[in-house]
Amino acid sequence: MDQFPHVAYVGVHEGRTVFGSFVDSEWVLHFVAAGEWSFQMEGRDYLVGPGDMILLPPRLLHVVRQVSGRQRAQHVIHFELHGSTLGQKLPLAVSLPKRQQVEAAQLFKRLRREWLAAEAFADVITGGILAEMLGLYFRNSERPKSSAASATLAWKNIECSVQYLHANFHRPQLTLRDISAAAKVSPNYLCRLFKQNTGYTPMAYLTLLRHSKAEELLLRSLQNCTEIAEAAGYGDLHVFSRSFKKIAGLSPTEFQKQHARRAPAI
Repeated sequence: MDQFPHVAYVGVHEGRTVFGSFVDSEWVLHFVAAGEWSFQMEGRDYLVGPGDMILLPPRLLHVVRQVSGRQRAQHVIHFELHGSTLGQKLPLAVSLPKRQQVEAAQLFKRLRREWLAAEAFADVITGGILAEMLGLYFRNSERPKSSAASATLAWKNIECSVQYLHANFHRPQLTLRDISAAAKVSPNYLCRLFKQNTGYTPMAYLTLLRHSKAEELLLRSLQNCTEIAEAAGYGDLHVFSRSFKKIAGLSPTEFQKQHARRAPAI
């Protein structure tokens, strides 16, 4: 059972929720439902569209942008798979044949329904459905999406800065100078480089990263708001509450009550 997938999150991401740069702590499977997208990963650009799948291993920096299409939507599944070598020799993105695109869409609907219902043995059922979706991915591993070298020559500097942010966001006194030193570039150059490739300045990205961690803790932990403020790097409950409400439009406790339907274990 060590290699049986455990589903942590299932969602339909639309609009602004699929713009920007991300580093996830678990495996992530994307299934594109609408629109064409650019995924920038490991210094290469992948153009993906409806029916394509992207499989991202943990802690892989990826920058996502929409390329075309009025509608934009991705089906996204976060999951854990302990003790597995999954993905070591697989492409990051594949194209499914038309028939299997329909099958994958149906599987996703079943998976999301089971995950939301959270009934008895939901972990087993959602893990089994996800295994079927991964089977489609593996079956089409010989149909990889083509990619082009990134136009960004300093991609490694961006990766260094993002990895540093994810490792140190809990430090309240973290500065732009600290981040640029980790990336081995000047603060001004890092700001320009970071903005061009992620859509954010390093400090704006840090704010969103802290907010994301705070949301996760509010929904998935038993910590109180003071403890969450410290763990997410705010250092002060007042600063945490003000920053959280500015982004979410709700106070931390209001957000917690509104989203309290389920707290999936990771």
